[in-house]
Amino acid sequence: MTRQNESVRELIQQKFTFTPALRARVDRLLRRIFLICAVVAIAGFIVEYGFFPSDFLRQIVHIAQALIILIFCLMPLTQLLFTHQRLTWIKEHLAELVVVAVYVIYLLVSSPESGGGISGVWSGDDTGASEAMLGGQLFIAANLIIRFVRGNRTLAALAQRPVRFILLTFLAVIGVGTLLLSLPRATVSGYIHPIDALFTATSATCVTGLIVVDTGSYFTRFGQSVIMGLIQIGGLGLMSFTAFFSTILGVRLARKEVALFSRAYEADALSTVRRLLVYMLLATLLIELLGFGLLYQTWGPKYADQSELLFSSAFHSVSAFCNAGFSLNADNMEAHAGSVGTSLIISSLIILGGLGFIVLMNLTSFRRRHKKGQPHSRLTLQTKLVLVVTAILLVIGWIAITPLEWSNSMQGMDVGEKVMAGYFQSVTTRTAGFNTIPTDALSAGTLFIMIVLMFIGASPGSTGGGIKTSTFAVIVLNFWANLRGKKRVEVFKREIPAGVIKQALTVLVGGLAFVVMGFFILLLLEDQPPLDILFETVSAWGTVGLSAGITGELSYAGRIIIILLMFAGRVGPLSLGLAIGKKHGEARYSYPEGRISIG
Repeated sequence: MTRQNESVRELIQQKFTFTPALRARVDRLLRRIFLICAVVAIAGFIVEYGFFPSDFLRQIVHIAQALIILIFCLMPLTQLLFTHQRLTWIKEHLAELVVVAVYVIYLLVSSPESGGGISGVWSGDDTGASEAMLGGQLFIAANLIIRFVRGNRTLAALAQRPVRFILLTFLAVIGVGTLLLSLPRATVSGYIHPIDALFTATSATCVTGLIVVDTGSYFTRFGQSVIMGLIQIGGLGLMSFTAFFSTILGVRLARKEVALFSRAYEADALSTVRRLLVYMLLATLLIELLGFGLLYQTWGPKYADQSELLFSSAFHSVSAFCNAGFSLNADNMEAHAGSVGTSLIISSLIILGGLGFIVLMNLTSFRRRHKKGQPHSRLTLQTKLVLVVTAILLVIGWIAITPLEWSNSMQGMDVGEKVMAGYFQSVTTRTAGFNTIPTDALSAGTLFIMIVLMFIGASPGSTGGGIKTSTFAVIVLNFWANLRGKKRVEVFKREIPAGVIKQALTVLVGGLAFVVMGFFILLLLEDQPPLDILFETVSAWGTVGLSAGITGELSYAGRIIIILLMFAGRVGPLSLGLAIGKKHGEARYSYPEGRISIG
């Protein structure tokens, strides 16, 4: 009996074991089939949701998508059949198998009367896809994401050149966003000028908030959804999303990818990188959900349309946490100037998004360990510095803006509204771009104060821009130490290394160079007040989004300059930091010192 069982086992192994050459050919064939399916699926999504297809064309798209669904269901089973180590393959590709199983179960249990069931995949009506087809489209999207993450060898290769990696990922997202916003269904009129589409996509991806067309009235719900998606991706970065899904799917991060992420977010170990990745996405989801719920409750009485309330709450929650400043209201947040709840919710989301994920994770860890009485529960130097500088800048902006605008742009408000408006504007000025007072009516003194705050910006590893609060703090501390004749720069009983001081000065000079160059070119191109142009320049480079009211009046050449400034402000400081953070070999010689008179 034992010999018979062994014979049967050997026969099965012979029948279902394939040569390496055959497995390689099948693997190449499946890759080509997936590539074709991916192109057809993306084209189908664009046709159905970006244009106005006829019923016949929509039916063709649905049939093609149904075939893709069938292929995606069979593909994992085919790979499993032709693989050599099947148990290992199942462990590594569990996500694909789970997605297929969930979708098949959904088809079996869904109701045919509501458009569900297997028959619903092949049907569609005049208003769009059936319930089953919508589920199938989500199934296709999930498969595209999973396989894109698994086939990240191109990303791993690009990650070996950090600056190029960051530039190309942001350019790719901006390019896709521009194409999507150019689709007929993205705008109410069915058309948008290519420069305006590029401007809006860049502003959303770089979480700036400057606009040349009104977001709420010019774009359809589809276009607004694209903008919200660009804000979310741009706020966290495509690198973060890819690395997160790689971690979730069990794909090993390449050493260069880990090093890139470590330098970008100051994570000092692989375990820290993985924890930060998960924390970033979960914290973003939880905070934005909380903001959505609070805004939904606060704005409930003002909206008659429930769907409009839901979308507006979600859009402004994402925009506020990502420090984007985009609003669906024509006057931004001016209509909510008298709402204490709205001001506190939006400003809190802005502050949380501007502190940086490293700081948020340290605060969460500190609170948890301190509550349990565990040892080593202390805040890091960066967390302390960021919190102190953020608080100081908020207070300075508050007590400077409020009296300057008391009888100017705040005229007509009561005392409480004026105090709250001053606080809200101080919070949003450094990075977010929302406003409860008309920015085109601000005094020259207020504009100058806001220019300084916008240039400083948010904190490292956050969704905001500027030279960053920690950079500003290091420069001020170095200045104060030199005034007192001290050779070492110290804060919170810690010494700041000379290399960090050099990096801070480099970022400062680089930021000033971008602003001065952009300001000079815009002065030559635009016939606007110089202070307004400087305000617009710093707002674009600092990815703030506040405007003195001249954005829509800029020429197309001026808009291109603003686009370049927004892009440089979003990727410039990070790329510059990675470039100067790269270690180079020290020269084995040194020249004699020379003395130069300073000051």
